[in-house]
Amino acid sequence: MAETSRFWDGIAVGDAATAPYSSDEYARVQRDLIRASEADSGPLLNTGVAPDLGLTVRATTPASASVEVTAGSAIVRGTWYNSSATETLAIGPNASGNPRIDTIILRKDYAAQTIRLVVLPGAPAVAPSVPALTQTDGVTWEIPLADIAVANGFATLANTTITPRRHWANAADGVYLDNVLNNSGALLETGDVVIWDTTADRAVTTSVVLGDPLVAGVWVGRTAAGGYGRVQTKGIGLVRMAGQVLSRGLTLVKSATAKAAQSAAAAATASKRSAIGLSLEVVNDANYLCWTAIDVGTQRAGAYVKDTTGGAGNTTNAAFTDVNGAAIITITPHGDRVRVIVHCQGKLGAGLAEGYWDIYSVGLAARAGAAATGLQSIITAGAGGTDYLPITMVAVFTGLAPGVAQVFKLQHASDGVNTVNTGAYWVMQAEEV
Repeated sequence: MAETSRFWDGIAVGDAATAPYSSDEYARVQRDLIRASEADSGPLLNTGVAPDLGLTVRATTPASASVEVTAGSAIVRGTWYNSSATETLAIGPNASGNPRIDTIILRKDYAAQTIRLVVLPGAPAVAPSVPALTQTDGVTWEIPLADIAVANGFATLANTTITPRRHWANAADGVYLDNVLNNSGALLETGDVVIWDTTADRAVTTSVVLGDPLVAGVWVGRTAAGGYGRVQTKGIGLVRMAGQVLSRGLTLVKSATAKAAQSAAAAATASKRSAIGLSLEVVNDANYLCWTAIDVGTQRAGAYVKDTTGGAGNTTNAAFTDVNGAAIITITPHGDRVRVIVHCQGKLGAGLAEGYWDIYSVGLAARAGAAATGLQSIITAGAGGTDYLPITMVAVFTGLAPGVAQVFKLQHASDGVNTVNTGAYWVMQAEEV
C-alpha cells in the first residue's frame, strides 16, 4: 500500500519529493477533511442568509419560468466555490407533450478551471427521470442542488415543483444515520418519511400506516431503490406533508400516505405515537415540504392544570382529572416503559396535616391504600395550612403493552379533608424511555 502525507516545505525530502503540489492534491486533502469525498456532496451549511443556509433553489417572486439560487458556498470535489448574490437561472420551454425533470447543478470544469451554476435538462417522458450527472475526475464533476418538475407547456414555476437535493459537505445540522439501505422498491427523496424494514440489514422502507410506530426518520438526498443513503433523526430538516395546510408548532406523525407526515391533531389518539417532529412554518400548499424540528422516536404528552375550585370539592381520592378537564395524560408507547413527571406549586388546605399524591396508570393493578398503582409523595403542611409547597414526583412504569394506550393521572389520597385551595398549579408530562 502506498503511503503519503501533505504538505511539507521543500521539494526533495520525504513526501515533499512530489512538490510543488498540484491543485488536485490540494483538492484531495479538502475532500478528505470534510464529507466532500462523497460523490454528490458539496454545499456548505451556514454560508447563506438564514434561514436559507446557502445555495437554496426556489421559485422567483413573482413566479416566472426561472428559478433563483441563493448565495452560498460549496466544495465541489475538493475545490471551493462561492456565490455572493442570488443568481437567476432560466428553465427552458417544454412543448414536447410530456413532462421532464431538470436538475440545478454545480459543475466543476477541469479544463476551464471554473465551477458554475448550470441547468441540466432532462428528457421528456410520460414518467420522466432525473438527468444523469457527469462525475469524472480530471474532466467534469457535477453535484446536484435541486430537481425541477417541468410540466408540458408550463409558463411559471412554483416551490412545489422544486425538490431539494443539497448534500451538505460540512457538519450536519442534525443527527443522521448513514449507509442506510433503501429497501422500499422505489425512489426516495429529501423529505420522505421512512420506517425500519427488518427484512434486510440496516434497511428502511415506506408505510401507509397512520402513526406507524416503526418510523426511522426522514430521508435526505435522492436515492434509487437498492441504494444506500442518509436518514435524519434529529435537527431541523424538511418533511413531506400529506396534503395538509399547516400552522407552526404542530406535532407531526406518520400519515396514511406513503412517505408523508401529517399533523397529530388530525390523527386518531391511538395513532399519536413515534412522533416525527414539530412544524416550524406555516404551510399553505398541501404538497409542500415543511421545515420541521425533527425528533423521531420519542412520544411525549403533557397537561397543565390550575385548581380553580378549592374547598371541600377536592377531598379523598378526588383526582385532578376534573380540574379544568386537563389533567389526564394519554400516551401510546411503542415500547414497554413510560416515565411520568409531575411538578406542583400547591397550597394545602387549612387543617390538613399531610397529603398523599399518587401518579398512577389507569387500568394497572391497585396497590394497598391507593386507588391504583403509582408513586406516593408525602407533603407536610405549614402552620395554618397556608404554605405554597413545590413538589416534584417522578414515576417510571414498566411492563406496559406496546401499542396500547396508557392513561396517567395525578390523584390525591388523603384522609378526607381539603387537599388544596384555589391557586394550586400542576404540570404533568409523560414520555417514552
